[in-house]
Parts: sequence; structure tokens; C-alpha cells
Amino acid sequence: MGGIIYRTVLDLYDPQDLQWWGEGNLLLFSAKDKPNGLRKAYVLDGATKELSSPFPFVKEGFTQISYAHKSKELAVLRDKELTVYSDSGKEL
Repeated sequence: MGGIIYRTVLDLYDPQDLQWWGEGNLLLFSAKDKPNGLRKAYVLDGATKELSSPFPFVKEGFTQISYAHKSKELAVLRDKELTVYSDSGKEL
């Protein structure tokens, strides 16, 4: 049983909320960016090393995120306020 670990260096820090994003090599996580230090959501494609922003409707600076892939719902925590969104951005 063996495997290979690839290292990808991103211009981000304090990663958290790591979870699989759908199928394949896609990882959803949140991290702070270097210019302003606000937490944002990202998807990293492990195969291509491409980084994207999956939820343009979520404003940066949240505390924590969690995505339910089967129901397509996103929970966003800002300090002590929890908001749940559909994957289209509609607040539920």
C-alpha cells in the first residue's frame, strides 16, 4: 500500500473547514488571504492545482463554513450568526 503526496503552495494562511467538494480531487476549504486577512471560501483542484471561489454570493470575513453536498446547502457562521444558503445563493 503506497501513495504519493503532492505539495501545493498557496498565498493563503490559517486554512480550516477542509472537506471534499463533490467527486474527484476537489477540496473545499476556507483560508485567510495575505493582503487583507479576511476568511474566504476556496476550492482546490488537486489534479490541476487550480484554485477557485465557489460561492461568489458569500461575503468574505466569515468565521466558518460547511457545505452539504447532497442537499446543496451551505452554512456560513459569522461570529455567532448562522446563515444557510442554497448553492444558488438564496438565503434559506
